[in-house]
Amino acid sequence: MGRPRIVRTPEEQREYEARRREQSRIAQQRRRACAEVRAQEAERMRQARQDPRIRSREAERKRLARQDPALRAHEAERKRQARQDPEVRALEAELKRQARQDPVLRAQEAERKRQARQNPAIRALEAELKRRARQDPTFRALEAARKRQRRQDAAVREGESAYQRRKRYEQKLAKEQNDPYDSTDDEFDKQFPNEKHGFTCDACDRWVEEDLTVAANVKSEPMEENVSTPQSAFPHTGVQNFRVCDSCKSSLDSTVRSILKSSV
Repeated sequence: MGRPRIVRTPEEQREYEARRREQSRIAQQRRRACAEVRAQEAERMRQARQDPRIRSREAERKRLARQDPALRAHEAERKRQARQDPEVRALEAELKRQARQDPVLRAQEAERKRQARQNPAIRALEAELKRRARQDPTFRALEAARKRQRRQDAAVREGESAYQRRKRYEQKLAKEQNDPYDSTDDEFDKQFPNEKHGFTCDACDRWVEEDLTVAANVKSEPMEENVSTPQSAFPHTGVQNFRVCDSCKSSLDSTVRSILKSSV
């Protein structure tokens, strides 16, 4: 003869189920607090993930759940409430930060993205999603609001200003390296637009008012003894960049052109 059946009212049944859920939650917290139990649970889940039948059954369950509108709405509401909880947001941020610091996870994530970029179907899907998002007025308004708030952030503005200054400096430096003589003259013209400035000859180092001539354009008769002067003064600079005055034009001859050919 078994134990007599307990008949409860609907209110008593709800209270009974609530007590059982609370007891189950407390027992689960106690089990998770034990390191040995956590290790056993992790090992059990790891072995379960390696079982093809369990993986297939779990994938089918998740697929069916995604197709259920009620479950999708319930999951969306749960995530929305979780995002509003400061403790949950802080915990998720900490987990993401730790994951970004893990070299193995970073390498796996980089490899996953690399393989995804190589998949034409994924690239087409991402392009289509971005195109639809750009056509959505709500999304465009949210994106504009996000950028506006970002521009209003003093720290962001300072960081962007520093980045832009660095980019301008790098562009100016690259321009000076490509054409080191024009950059100084252009800067002088900007600072003193109404002032006439002269030029310094790269061969004799004299200041002259007339325009200089590029060494590669000199076609005069040879005077080989003066070729060694700019060559020894600027051993790492191509002589084709030298600008010389009228007095030094005759100092540059076919020997310079032969140096130019050998340096190419």
